[in-house]
Amino acid sequence: MNKLLKYGLLVMIILGLSSCAEEDNPVPSADDRDKLVGTWTCKETVTGGPITFFEVNFQKQGSIDTMVMKNFNNLGNTTSTLCVVIGNSITIPFQNVTLVSLQGSGTYSGGVVNMTYTADSDQISAQFNR
Repeated sequence: MNKLLKYGLLVMIILGLSSCAEEDNPVPSADDRDKLVGTWTCKETVTGGPITFFEVNFQKQGSIDTMVMKNFNNLGNTTSTLCVVIGNSITIPFQNVTLVSLQGSGTYSGGVVNMTYTADSDQISAQFNR
């Protein structure tokens, strides 16, 4: 009986210690924007036009779901285009940035952002990579 008690205590100690081990899966951020913050290389294709490459910088702004994109649509680093991020969805509400009317949407998946939007009357698709 004494050996059984010692064995039981040993098993409980081992189980208790293993439950304190660090998990392999990191806890996801409570802020959906965190995965987007920083500089991305954009490959932009205007329907019927050439492919262009430029950098866009995503920055948190204001409430928990809003961000600004600097140089979005290659409009310059001093421009700020507002977007709303909920989960992996990105929405660009209608807005005028340096006299260009913008609106559209996109998704984040596997470390890549894909967007479709309009700039004035141009239909544009873009892919953003780190």
